[in-house]
Amino acid sequence: MRFPDSARDVIVRAAGYQPHGDIVITHDQDFVDQGWPGNGTAGNPYVISGFEFATSLLAINISNTVSHLLISDCLFTCPGGRHSGMGIELLEAQNVRIESCMFTLIDCGPMLSYSQKCSISDCRFEDTDIPIWLYISDECTLVNNTVKGSIGLYDSDNCTMSSNRQYSDPVMGPALGFNMMWCDDCVLFNNTIVGNFAGIWLSCCLRLTLDRNTMINNGVFVYGSESQYYNIHSSGNQVNGKQLGFFYGEQGLVIDGNEYGQIIIAGCQNTSIQGGSFDNATAGVLVAQSHVSIVNNITSRWNYYGILIDKCDECLVGNSTVNENTFGIDLASLSTRVQILNNTVCCNGQEGIGLSYARNCRVVGNIVCDNVGNGIGVSGDGHHIYWNTFCRNGRNAIDSGSGNTWDDGVKCGNFWDDMTLGAVYLIPGSAGSIDHYPNGTLGTYTIPPTTTLTWIGNDTTTPLELTVIAIAAGVSVAVAMAAFVLVRKRP
Repeated sequence: MRFPDSARDVIVRAAGYQPHGDIVITHDQDFVDQGWPGNGTAGNPYVISGFEFATSLLAINISNTVSHLLISDCLFTCPGGRHSGMGIELLEAQNVRIESCMFTLIDCGPMLSYSQKCSISDCRFEDTDIPIWLYISDECTLVNNTVKGSIGLYDSDNCTMSSNRQYSDPVMGPALGFNMMWCDDCVLFNNTIVGNFAGIWLSCCLRLTLDRNTMINNGVFVYGSESQYYNIHSSGNQVNGKQLGFFYGEQGLVIDGNEYGQIIIAGCQNTSIQGGSFDNATAGVLVAQSHVSIVNNITSRWNYYGILIDKCDECLVGNSTVNENTFGIDLASLSTRVQILNNTVCCNGQEGIGLSYARNCRVVGNIVCDNVGNGIGVSGDGHHIYWNTFCRNGRNAIDSGSGNTWDDGVKCGNFWDDMTLGAVYLIPGSAGSIDHYPNGTLGTYTIPPTTTLTWIGNDTTTPLELTVIAIAAGVSVAVAMAAFVLVRKRP
């Protein structure tokens, strides 16, 4: 299946549009007074059809109406180009259908506010900064539209979006295919979503249904402060030719990651992901609000988040390759007692490993190299970070937390390519942390082939014991660092 680089490849302008000035309707009687055909019923709606609107202001402004209205076969454009002019605004309107219209070289397409039971179908959007935007507008439908750019819904409930074809707009930069916030009881069915920063972005939405959507070079991103926001019905969705793995409220699952193009785990316990490759999927693996989760032996590349752990406790990320993402492995929103063990985290854009307000985590035995920003960024307290290799990062580390340790307290800290031999290593940042035992020469300290790690500190809960396979038996941290060569670039 080929998708066009530009909507010009698929949009054919119809001939015979009649130029028309801007239209303002502020109550139902205006339809009669202005002479629009129809009588405003469902079977015989008022009709605005066959016109070309070339405006730098607002072409059609409908407000405070309940009559049925059909806007069809119209062209909306702006003489000043795509960054000015607005096609249609519906404010406190009901029963408006927008069908088979074209929006091109204009700032905004249809914008609905406080409206109900409206629909947009069979329309095409080319070079439009804001193609479609719904604000507190319920029971609306978007069907069979071709859209270049983001489709946005805010606090709009019981809406249905089906059989739309959405793809990214390079002029607007990284965007969201379907951007939904505070939207409840909505359905996304059989949509095709290409490119974008995220294909489907869901923030604090309840009881959503995702059914048979196809995402190419993007994936699904879900966020919510409570577990209920992840309670999504997902079936038959595809991410880059594989299934979307969406698991909510499960216990004791062992998931073969090779079956999936992206995996989201939320509200789960004792869940394990083993293996798999997750590329161009927004967040390759997302684990949220879960207890005792394992992500083991995966590869995650070219995502915004390679692996994101959000509001979780007692989790493990181990033996994985997390390269060339914006953020490599990121711990967010007060995740606790997470272990990041024996991973290769290289060539990520902003940060290799991020401990964002996490607590009591352990980062051991990782190779963290060639990240553009921070190799590791630390906040929160109680972290233990040692036996790692940090080299050729924009900045190897920063610690803005408190009470974090950067060595094992005996004889081994981390390897730093910018250390001064024979001296302790001062970790940049407000915490004033110190690695007392940095490895200075090849062979200074050899990682044992295996070791069993348990929690350190005053943790009174049952420890999560995990056996860590070291980089290689008898290979020092420094030697392992030297063996890594940057050879891959995103195509």
